[in-house]
Amino acid sequence: MGKFSWLAWIMQFLLGGAVGVAIALKFTKGWWKYTSASTTLLIGAALIAGGAAALLGDQLWMGRSVVDDRLPKHTRLSKQLATSLIVLGVSCMLVAFWMLGRG
Repeated sequence: MGKFSWLAWIMQFLLGGAVGVAIALKFTKGWWKYTSASTTLLIGAALIAGGAAALLGDQLWMGRSVVDDRLPKHTRLSKQLATSLIVLGVSCMLVAFWMLGRG
């Protein structure tokens, strides 16, 4: 088992965040408006996807069978931080949908 790397964690988070924004832009293509609700929606998507990527690492992109079993284990702090970012992202998405529903 290797040593945990915060650099790898951050890089996975950034890549996941970029993918989350791209997916959110794709799904909101028809009704996209530059409002605070849409910005909150993009932030939420980035946090959810980034947190998931940081938590799952290479297994998210390539699957469990490709990645060998000797990957470094997460520290307690890295797991808590990734989970907190996912929860914050879900909260942002709920606020964005509430703002869009208000009109």
